[in-house]
Amino acid sequence: MTTKPAKLGAVFYGLWGLIHMLGGGFLLSVAFTSGGDFLQGLFGTSHAVSTDFLSATVEIERMATTQVFAYHAFNLVWIGLVSFLIAVRMNWKTALLGFGLT
Repeated sequence: MTTKPAKLGAVFYGLWGLIHMLGGGFLLSVAFTSGGDFLQGLFGTSHAVSTDFLSATVEIERMATTQVFAYHAFNLVWIGLVSFLIAVRMNWKTALLGFGLT
């Protein structure tokens, strides 16, 4: 395998991993600071009438939605981290296994 294209591919795989880590980190910070309000504003709420029972239901839905959102953001972070580490450790050394994994 030629070294120059392999190193260029490693750089782009590393950038791909960094972008996913940054995006996931941003989404995690949104989920932990104002996740429920952000998601409710983004997607709206399915309840037109706000009574005590419905407001409790909306709060439970808001918490559940925030937790699922944070879970997906965490997945972006660790997948980006693994891709970045593979790019730095294996793809830069032109290991075929590294290119196969990423």
